[in-house]
Amino acid sequence: MRIFLIAMLVLVGLAAKAQSCSAPKPLTTEQVSMVSGQWTGSYEIRGKKTEFTVAVGSPEINQFTSITSPPMAGDELGETYRFCGSGAFHFRKNLAEGYYEFDAVPVGGGMKGTLVVESNGVRTTGTFELVRERIN
Repeated sequence: MRIFLIAMLVLVGLAAKAQSCSAPKPLTTEQVSMVSGQWTGSYEIRGKKTEFTVAVGSPEINQFTSITSPPMAGDELGETYRFCGSGAFHFRKNLAEGYYEFDAVPVGGGMKGTLVVESNGVRTTGTFELVRERIN
């Protein structure tokens, strides 16, 4: 019985790992094209709605994204991004005092999802919605 329980725990752990998101290095051309461009929308956190714009460039440059009106300001230490098998895109900016992370799922011509902000050990969760601007 004990061996059976250990085997089940190992199988559950492997299944969870197989469904987790990965940080491909480098991103595929298809993945970059899915998120690159100019995005506009809003996020709501702590009951306050804020309009913002996200410009997603190429991961080959030092800054993959730039964000107007970020949910948290501070000295940037880096950023990470990853894709999940479901098409979800996760983007995180690390700052000296904490981080903020957008966890997005594609919806029509846009993205929507959860925003997590952690500042000085205090974590707050909100929502956001973005639409890609049309390129003329």
